[in-house]
Amino acid sequence: MKKNKKLKKESNKEKGIGKFIKKHKFIVSIVLTLIMGYLCYAVFQSTLVNTAQLVNVPVASRYLKSSTQITEEDIKYIQLPNYLVVEQAITDVNSIIGQYVDEFDSLATGSLFYEDIVVDASEVDSSSLFSLKEGEVAISIDTDVKTSYSNSINVGQYIDIYFLGTVVETKTNIKKLIYGEIVKDARVIAVKDSTGQSIDGSSESETVVVVVALKQEDAHYVELGKAMGTITPIISYDNISDQGNDTNTYYDFNKIKDIIDGHSLEVRILSDNELQDTPEVGQ
Repeated sequence: MKKNKKLKKESNKEKGIGKFIKKHKFIVSIVLTLIMGYLCYAVFQSTLVNTAQLVNVPVASRYLKSSTQITEEDIKYIQLPNYLVVEQAITDVNSIIGQYVDEFDSLATGSLFYEDIVVDASEVDSSSLFSLKEGEVAISIDTDVKTSYSNSINVGQYIDIYFLGTVVETKTNIKKLIYGEIVKDARVIAVKDSTGQSIDGSSESETVVVVVALKQEDAHYVELGKAMGTITPIISYDNISDQGNDTNTYYDFNKIKDIIDGHSLEVRILSDNELQDTPEVGQ
């Protein structure tokens, strides 16, 4: 009995709501329209805020040509709205530094870094990997396990370059070995084995060529030094002693260059033929 009364009461309540809606149909429509409009506006505002939110993104700080290795100095940050940062753009700077610009592309100043343009070294032709600066040239120096300090010379290091040659004193006509620095702090840009493959200190292959970046003037002396004597890479340190006997003489930086250029009044470089005919010290 009580259950029937309860059902009857709920039925009357529903009928009352129905009558109210019918009676005030216009007002109810307006209210529902306003509620739906507010919800749509709130969703629109939320979407607009998210898409227009400014984010810091890395871009190229200068023009980067093909095969250029990207350094920290090549990157700057700008703020862009979210919707302008496309999915292919790289926003993690750690995924950019040390990588290379693809050999068939380039990046303009202010350009975003894209996944299909920023590539690993393995995807770039090795001949394009020499990170030369304006006015520099790449010069190769022959080495072996001894002169490479057992593969201890690696890309990114700085080395000194020394010349060892035979000269004859102008006054006495006596042969002497000269030894001295001709280039200070040459930047190593490649280290190769006998097959031309790049290697590092952990490689089992022996270093046979070290490539350095030099100014034109320094490259001139190194190439002449190769023809006149022996060129040796030296891991940088401030002082070097004499060879320890009278036939070896250490010459300073400028004096060595004068000798190679033929400007020295004290000694001159001997040709291969003269090396056989000129007397040694004490003869």
